Amino acid sequence: MIEKALIYATNSRGILVFDEPDFPEVPLQVPGGTVEEGEPVIDAARREFGEETGLIDRTGFRLLGDSHRTFERDGKLHNLHRTYFHLSLEDGLPDTWDHFETTPSGGRAPILFRFFWIDIASAWARLDLGPGEMLDRLPPIWNYDLVLAESAGPKHSKKAKVALARRLAVVMHRMWVDGSEFRRTKEENIANSAA
Repeated sequence: MIEKALIYATNSRGILVFDEPDFPEVPLQVPGGTVEEGEPVIDAARREFGEETGLIDRTGFRLLGDSHRTFERDGKLHNLHRTYFHLSLEDGLPDTWDHFETTPSGGRAPILFRFFWIDIASAWARLDLGPGEMLDRLPPIWNYDLVLAESAGPKHSKKAKVALARRLAVVMHRMWVDGSEFRRTKEENIANSAA
């Protein structure tokens, strides 16, 4: 069985994706990779995320789910097990950056990855069935700041709380300007929209 860990890293700009400039035929991807023999899948997610993005020592990975499928390659059937995680990232990251993965599987030469952000709606259209299969399990965009503030740790917690306060101020201002009402729960939103 082939074990993979994939990470949906998000911030207010959307989801982090990458392409391979030297191999334009390779489809758009999310960070992740192969789980090594005996390696816990969460450790693989952390390791792969750091190796591929250059963003090391990140915490706050949250399990979204997993999937199993069988595929044929070179005349052989293979079982693929993917485990998906969500990771909230700060808004201060660049719009785009390049990073070389220096330890690709199979001992190949380093691979250049170009990272950038796309909105979730675009991710549905641009990620193929595999990497995009758990997008519906991402928390609503307004929950990202709460998760980030919870996982920021003492070094970054003040910055995360200020970012959350600013975001709430923008939302409240928009509500005031357009006259929308605040609803506490999803159920209240559904009930009010049905009325």
